[in-house]
Amino acid sequence: LCLTACDFDQADFTVGILQPIAHDALGAANQGFQDELKRLMTEAGKTVKFEMENANGNEEMMTTIVSTFVGQGVDLMLTIGTGATQVAAGLDKNTPILFTAVTDPAGAGLVSSNGANRQANNVSGTSDMNPVALQMQLCKDLGMTKVALLYTSSEDNSRIQIDMAKEACEEIDGLEYVVKTISDMNDIMTVMNEIGADTTIDGIYIPTDNTLASNVATVHAQNKANRNLPIVCGEESMNNLCGVATYSINYYELGKQTARMAFEILVNGKSVGSMPVEYQSGTPALSKNQAVADQIGFDLSILD
Repeated sequence: LCLTACDFDQADFTVGILQPIAHDALGAANQGFQDELKRLMTEAGKTVKFEMENANGNEEMMTTIVSTFVGQGVDLMLTIGTGATQVAAGLDKNTPILFTAVTDPAGAGLVSSNGANRQANNVSGTSDMNPVALQMQLCKDLGMTKVALLYTSSEDNSRIQIDMAKEACEEIDGLEYVVKTISDMNDIMTVMNEIGADTTIDGIYIPTDNTLASNVATVHAQNKANRNLPIVCGEESMNNLCGVATYSINYYELGKQTARMAFEILVNGKSVGSMPVEYQSGTPALSKNQAVADQIGFDLSILD
């Protein structure tokens, strides 16, 4: 699939975009990036072409896509999510690579430090670190006393968030946790059944996990088939499909923020290696999901 930001056969700049899998948050970051970079280029009298590819969760396909971008000589790559960025950074040490929706870039080995004082390389971008401690307090506010922390074991971004969730739970009086993992989408039914069978568990937390986000309908269906437990997700678009409430960053705005970094590199000649990782500013807003609450018979007035 090739998406172009203009009608010109030739553009001043070509940006290759690698999205690892289809789900709403990553798609919003992708769209925000394209919309904002197109706007900035138009204002500067420049044109940009986007070559956008979705790997559909296949790491071998990610490798092929990155190699194709390198062969095409794209001016910059946008990689969405930790896994996609790790693949691109491992294959290409020359093309400027900007990531978005990466939880802990330094922890994932993408940069030596998340701050400005780091060893220069060809990688930087924006983090989607979500307010995990605030989300765990929300679990307690929703009446949970023992929460199942559910994530995909192979996803570094999820593991980092779960470690933060465990630390937060240990600091909140009256909130215990149990960790539940899946290897891939085929484990969702089994693990949700395990959670449903454990009557000591009264809620579920899911971080910004790509596998679970892509299969959120299955999570919701299995939850309803079991005990209708309240779920808190790491971001709003996922929470809208299976959770009752959350605090979340805005992924569309995060994509726009990454586009402003891209503009500085492409038009103003800034070195990607000199750019610190950026985070979304401001306090995340509480969003309530009355529709899911009604479906599982949960009273959201507890937050009033």
